Amino acid sequence: MAKRSIDAGVVTGAILWAPVGSATIHVRKIVVSCSSSTTVTVYHGTDTTANRLLRGYFSANQGCIVEFNKEEPCARGDTIYVTNVNATASVTVYGLEF
Repeated sequence: MAKRSIDAGVVTGAILWAPVGSATIHVRKIVVSCSSSTTVTVYHGTDTTANRLLRGYFSANQGCIVEFNKEEPCARGDTIYVTNVNATASVTVYGLEF
């Protein structure tokens, strides 16, 4: 299993995981930790409700771990992005790419 991480300040659409070529990313787990109150969105392709893997509203010094029962596939060739409205959040995605 591979992992990709980002320590994000205030960002909109920061690249978290870009697949090689037209590979598909299959997400198994997302880990978020925040040092200040914030809203974190993790999505693939475009930020629409259907493409969101996580949208969380966090108080200071909170976070979450989201584990999928089965791999959550993104669309072929889709990049995974992060949007964070307040400094700082650490986001890690675990999964496979093939």
